[in-house]
Amino acid sequence: MLENAQYWSAFSNKKLTKSALINHLEMIGLGYRAHDKVKTLSGGMKRKLNIVIALLHDPEILLMDEPTVGIDFQSKYEINQLIKQLAQDGKTIIHDT
Repeated sequence: MLENAQYWSAFSNKKLTKSALINHLEMIGLGYRAHDKVKTLSGGMKRKLNIVIALLHDPEILLMDEPTVGIDFQSKYEINQLIKQLAQDGKTIIHDT
């Protein structure tokens, strides 16, 4: 998963260090799986990883199409909490639930 985040970070104008990428993964509860392959993740974990990748370049606006569809209750809760926190931090969030 960390390799995946490093790959996508390379496309950003803010290339993040390995430590910063791990912090992003920890922010959404995936830090403990940082060295796992993406194919070993559950659907909810993959959805969380997608959100981390979207946040790597620190966008002002996030467009999210059904960010919690088809995943377990705990992952839905954690993603919704993250969305609330991002909004409190000043991000503009547009999403369909």
